[in-house]
Amino acid sequence: MNSYKAMLLYAVLLVSCNRSNEQHSVAQNTKENIEPSFSLNGDELHLLVNGLLLSDSIDVDPDLVVLRTDDVRKLQNRRITASGDTIIDDTTFSPPWEFRYNMCLFESLAKQGYLDSAEAVYMFEQITPNLTVTLDSAKLARRGIGFERLNSFFTDKSIASNYKRLTNGYKKLEEETGAKNYIILSTPVLNKNKTKALISVNGYCGKLCGGGTLYLLEKVNGKWQVIYMKHTFIS
Repeated sequence: MNSYKAMLLYAVLLVSCNRSNEQHSVAQNTKENIEPSFSLNGDELHLLVNGLLLSDSIDVDPDLVVLRTDDVRKLQNRRITASGDTIIDDTTFSPPWEFRYNMCLFESLAKQGYLDSAEAVYMFEQITPNLTVTLDSAKLARRGIGFERLNSFFTDKSIASNYKRLTNGYKKLEEETGAKNYIILSTPVLNKNKTKALISVNGYCGKLCGGGTLYLLEKVNGKWQVIYMKHTFIS
């Protein structure tokens, strides 16, 4: 996982770096290990994801969708002021390839009329670190690829240079799958009645090619529709 994240980091910032060895637990879509607030059944989860994948609003028509979501975290950093007080600073920059939301995001969506104030607070509080879900390739509107298989294309230890390893990885990906790009989805953050969902998408299409977008979807007449989108990064 660290090697894979390093490839993404290089693509955005053109530097060689490794993420920490933090291991994210993989939660399955069951009552035992998913918070009640995320109790979408498998069919509803895939309806939500497909609503996004088939939307005209999505930036890139993905060749592949990674079948494990990345977790979402609150952007809340503790900072000591000049007077010695410890405060929560939610304005600090976070790496664009990580899915981190601060309360300002939800307040902004409420001010623009996409959420009410209660929804904004509820959705922010539902953010659960380490919560990921696994998608079923057979139920997706686009081809899926397992995280382990994708990772294998970018972990050739015989290639010392991260830059060359990344280039070789995309070449192998296209040779073996025919895909020139892939996307990673964040774990959806839902409102209380599960009619609105916030999802971020990071897309990667080469060593210097990629971007991220945040989407808010609403379920209308049984179908999920994009009602808001915002670009988060581009490389």
